[in-house]
Amino acid sequence: MPAPAPQPMPMQPMSAPPAPSSSKMGMGLSVVAVILAVLALVMSLVIPGPVGVKGDAGAPGATGAIGPTGNTGPQGPQGPAGTAGTNGINCWDLNQNGVPDPATEDLNLDGLVNVLDCQGAQGPAGPQGPQGPPGPGTIMAYSERVATQALVGCTNYLSVTITVPSAGSVTLVSSLHVWIDHTNGVTDGWTFMTRTTATDCSISFADPHSFLMEVSGAAPTDSTINMGGALTNMYPVAAAGTYTFYLNSQMYSGESAGDTAVNGSVIATFFPG
Repeated sequence: MPAPAPQPMPMQPMSAPPAPSSSKMGMGLSVVAVILAVLALVMSLVIPGPVGVKGDAGAPGATGAIGPTGNTGPQGPQGPAGTAGTNGINCWDLNQNGVPDPATEDLNLDGLVNVLDCQGAQGPAGPQGPQGPPGPGTIMAYSERVATQALVGCTNYLSVTITVPSAGSVTLVSSLHVWIDHTNGVTDGWTFMTRTTATDCSISFADPHSFLMEVSGAAPTDSTINMGGALTNMYPVAAAGTYTFYLNSQMYSGESAGDTAVNGSVIATFFPG
């Protein structure tokens, strides 16, 4: 007997597809939210929003530094001439009424009122006043001498006389030129001075009223050595009067017959006070 034919397997019902999980749904929503946010951003850029309310003005800022001075502009055109001023007052118009008034304005009494009557114009000469005292240094006397005179002991060579009107002082400027007869090995010392007597030749090496000079003994022999000097000094005078001053000279060492004064001078000047 033939084997029975196989029977078909019974049909099983098909199961429904599984429902989507919650995680997938959340992801989808997130994507949609991002897309919507992007669209909103794009729309905000394309379509501007309404203008906001104007804010309050801010506080004024600090004053800025002064800028540099600008260049000088061109000179402007000359302005119109001003109106002429009124005439001034004449110098003779003492009451300033504009007209001559001989009774009060003819100061020089010449019958006219003009610039000669102005204050400061020369008027008639007044009497001469007394002569004033001489000014300092205006009273002077001068004496000079050119002559050879041997220097033997205290020698007066010349003198000067001056008359003064009051107490004060007399300044003397004197000079003397000498020839010195010198021998080698001998020191020749000579001096001159101004004194109030013709016989005073006293000297001191610290005396400002004396001029002193020497020829060294080491110098070679010479019978005529030219030498000279100048001296300035002052003497007080106690009262008005006439005073005489003397230029004296002597050899204080090495005197010889050839020592000679040749020329000299004295200027006397009076200073009151």
